[in-house]
Amino acid sequence: MDITGMHSSVKHEFAHSPVETVSPEGCNAGDYVYLYDPDNQLEDFPYSTPLLVKVIKPSYETLHVLVGDTDYEIPRECFASGESLFEQCPVNEPTEKLVPNLKARAQVLLDRGDLERARIFLDQAQDIAPDNPTVNMLLGKVAMYQYRLRDALEMLQVFDEGMPHYEEALMLRTKMKLAFSEYAQALEDVERALRILPDNIDFLILKSNALTGLKRAEEAVRLLQPFNLDHSDNAAYLHALGVANCYCKNFSISRGLISKAVSMEPSHFEYRVDLGSVCI
Repeated sequence: MDITGMHSSVKHEFAHSPVETVSPEGCNAGDYVYLYDPDNQLEDFPYSTPLLVKVIKPSYETLHVLVGDTDYEIPRECFASGESLFEQCPVNEPTEKLVPNLKARAQVLLDRGDLERARIFLDQAQDIAPDNPTVNMLLGKVAMYQYRLRDALEMLQVFDEGMPHYEEALMLRTKMKLAFSEYAQALEDVERALRILPDNIDFLILKSNALTGLKRAEEAVRLLQPFNLDHSDNAAYLHALGVANCYCKNFSISRGLISKAVSMEPSHFEYRVDLGSVCI
């Protein structure tokens, strides 16, 4: 989206101190910067509060940034940078237009591993927009990273087919249900995902793990075996196929597959434990 009609000022009053905007050379893809349009002179851009956004693509005169699910092209003079702004950016009114701001700041905190502060912003966003799928997805991830897996699972259960992040929610839900040994429920979720993405190897691996947990290991082997040539460099695939073969008492094949997975990811705890088990 090309946004025109920009104001020309290169300084803005914010939190009682002037804020310098970035120089034309000042941003790289992946940087987080602040967009500030107090006079609403950015055509079609509805946020008058300072908004933290992520740079997708820099060029000399403009930056492409992501706000929600929309890619905006905005002249650089509308951006302010500086770590101090992050703490000062205010949330003064519980209106819908503040939700992208809260989500953006929460995402930055998640990237930094600051889960508690990310959760504060996301809780505020959920109070404003309780059905926002991105907010609920991020809250589910925070709960998962904090090992509040039941809370995370409850948050991710609200996602239905057709909603944004549905496939990602199914992926996370399946993983957590497998962790709880809820294999039948995990299989239900992964089957839903495979109706949408039938050749997705990550979901096929999860289905194999669910089948193995349900003592249907022969089905798991038959499911994964045809993909061996295409995914011989995928440690998760090799591990899942190795575990299924172990339950089928194909111990030599199992050791070879899991050993290769360990050689590819030697620090992976689960792979090493399963290799030890199959070697007994």
